[in-house]
Amino acid sequence: MVRWDRLAGALLLMFAVYTMVTAVRLGMWMGRIPGPGFAPLWIGAGLALCGFLMLVRPVPAAAAHPPARTPAERAAGRGELVLAAQITLAAAVALLLIPKVGMLAALALLLVALVRLLGASWSSAAATGVVVPLVLYLLFVRWLAVPVPKGPWGF
Repeated sequence: MVRWDRLAGALLLMFAVYTMVTAVRLGMWMGRIPGPGFAPLWIGAGLALCGFLMLVRPVPAAAAHPPARTPAERAAGRGELVLAAQITLAAAVALLLIPKVGMLAALALLLVALVRLLGASWSSAAATGVVVPLVLYLLFVRWLAVPVPKGPWGF
């Protein structure tokens, strides 16, 4: 298992370096405001730190020889794999819906699906699906005037 942790750390570090190099090419500043490369550079730096820490952290003795997994643990692992596939499918559907219904409506549908998949109630899912896109709309579209793909309803 430790070998896979190291591989994941190396891949994360390579992706982070690529992100930072691309971010610098985009430009850090546009006059006095952050440019398109500002956020990706800092996100890449955080990812690089995480990848580096995954590579250099000491290996616990118990991780070198993990105990055999019980049937219940194997079943739980399969359940997590199914959940990861469902989340991936929901994200892919949301991406495909953006041109048809707009970014904020697709985000609302994605949030409802994710909250339900993670076990919350329908009321929590509906509240999340309304409040988060509304806040993002007010912040980015109305206040910062960021253009987002709009659907047939104008948002």
